[in-house]
Formats: sequence, structure tokens, C-alpha cells
Amino acid sequence: MLIFYCTGVSSWFAKLIFWHMVPSLRLDLALGLACIIGLALIPSRDTEISGSNFNIYNSIALIGLAVFSVTPIIISLLATPASFYSTLSPILFIAIIFASLFISYCILQRRISEAIALNVIIYLIATWNFNPLSVAPNQISLNPEIQNITQYSSEDKKSLKRVLIINPGATESMALLAAGVPVVGGVFYYPQFKFWEQLSSEPEIIQKTINRYQHLSFSLGDVPNNDGHHIKSTQLDAVHVTIDVKNFNFEKTGAQLVAAPETITALHTHPALKKIINYRGWNWFDIKTNSP
Repeated sequence: MLIFYCTGVSSWFAKLIFWHMVPSLRLDLALGLACIIGLALIPSRDTEISGSNFNIYNSIALIGLAVFSVTPIIISLLATPASFYSTLSPILFIAIIFASLFISYCILQRRISEAIALNVIIYLIATWNFNPLSVAPNQISLNPEIQNITQYSSEDKKSLKRVLIINPGATESMALLAAGVPVVGGVFYYPQFKFWEQLSSEPEIIQKTINRYQHLSFSLGDVPNNDGHHIKSTQLDAVHVTIDVKNFNFEKTGAQLVAAPETITALHTHPALKKIINYRGWNWFDIKTNSP
């Protein structure tokens, strides 16, 4: 972790593990990888180590080393502003220190399974009050009007049409996705190979825009080419597609429906889009097949 902070890593190593596709602020990835590599390099308790006859002095040395390992954690917690960690009570502070001390001691004793188990328990307790499983609603459902237009037929209510949201950001796309509606944009944690191949035939552009994860959004605007769209990576984990409504083929996105705020009036001029409904300030369009 200190090497990553102070000197960084080689570019070939960063590309090998896709660090070059991740913003530099995501240091949790570096820490996680360092922990995994470190734990993997620790020999198991069944492994014979030369000169490993433990006695009382060895145990004292291990405890001392564990205490020394916990010292940076204590310093970090004391230096953390109260506004950043307002729930850090004295009891919680002491619990974290003792848990860290026990984890360090277990690792030094090559009791890796106990260390990992306690670490998982600590993370579960720390995130219990604000993780998605605790704060998310039990059910998200579509309004009946939107449900009707996203269904292929009234008989088959499970097969839904894919929706393309024309609006910067991913909030609306992820809201639809949470309700079970397939979407084109949003937040993806895997590369959209098929989508990029359909949208762009240039391998160079595909390689530059595919990430291990990405925030994908769409908007209307002028583009500097004749493809009808322009792909731009505003940051390492965000990709934005600007669409020229006059020349863009919406079928390339794989969507069957387009939704956009009613203030975006240019969509009405596209011959392949047929307005279905206006619902709460949003226009919904059907994408005609075999459009030019």
C-alpha cells in the first residue's frame, strides 16, 4: 500500500490488472489486492519452517509485532475528523483496536482462516446500517402506464422491451433496471462487448471505451463525424455517447424504446421514433424497425 501511495506501480502491471481503467482515488482496490497477495504468500500452519520452534519468547515477539502492526490503525483513527466518522464512540474505537490486534496476531500465527473470518465479520457489522440490503425498499414496481408500454404483449408480462434513456447521468436508467426493465445505459460492472460492436465498427474506439465497469449515458448534440454519434470517456469509469438526432440509427443501441425529458424536442423529428406517451414530464418513443 505504501509503495502504491509513494511511488506507484509499473504501467505494465497496472494494465495487467486493469488499474489503468480505474480512477486513482479507488485506493481500496490497491489495498484489497495487496491484502490478497499478502495472505496468499503466508505459508499455512502445516508448512514446516526451518527453525520454527516456538517458545514463550517467540510468543512475546509475535504479540509485540502485532501491537506494532496496529499502531498505524490507532494513529489513523485518532486523526480522523469527527465529522467524517461521527459514530466512532470510545467503545467502537476499542473494539476496532482489539479486533485489529487479534487479526494481526492470527496472521502472524499463520491462522489465516480465523483472520479472514473476523475481518468479514467486522465489515458486515460496520456496513449493516447503510448497505443496500438494509436501506433499499423491499419492492420496486412500474406505474401501470409504463408497464403497459414496456411489455411486448399483455399475455407475456415478463418479457420487457429494452429502454434507452436520453439524459446525462445514470439515475433514471438504474431506476428502471431496479424495477426489472432492461436498459441500455446505466452503471455496468462488466464490458458491453455486443453493444460497442453494434454501435461502432472501429476497434480502436471500442478498446478505449470498454472498461471493467463504467457509467454509460446518452445525450443529444452535435458530433464531429458522420456516424451519427460521438463516444467520449469523460473519466476512466464514465463513458458518454453524444447522439446526432438527424443521422443516428437508434436500432444500433439494441433498444426498442427511447425515453427522454419533454424538454428535448429534437427527438420528434427523427423518422424512426414514434411517440407513445408523455408521463410526468417524460416522452416515451417506440423505435421503428428497419429504420435508415
